[in-house]
Amino acid sequence: MKHGYDVMAGANGHEALSLAESYDGHIHLLVTDIQMPEMNGFDLVAMIKEQRPATEILMMSGRYSGDLGQLTSETAFIRKPFLPKLLLERVEQLLTRGRDRDGH
Repeated sequence: MKHGYDVMAGANGHEALSLAESYDGHIHLLVTDIQMPEMNGFDLVAMIKEQRPATEILMMSGRYSGDLGQLTSETAFIRKPFLPKLLLERVEQLLTRGRDRDGH
């Protein structure tokens, strides 16, 4: 638990999806790269949101040259490289937004 957050880490999209499927608790935030081995971030987000629609999403990329128009208004994006402080700020913003929306 670093910076007060419990984190599950998947090596790729399939592993992340498997972790999410086997976890009984609430997943407050998914942080994913757009480009990953075996499954892209857009596909992972779609599958996670189907199972867990309340999960906040933070996508990142440093090399993606495709259409970022695929990002929904509810999906946050951060361009790599970034400083850890910026990542923590974005995480807190998204978690706060999720708490406000859920009324918790």
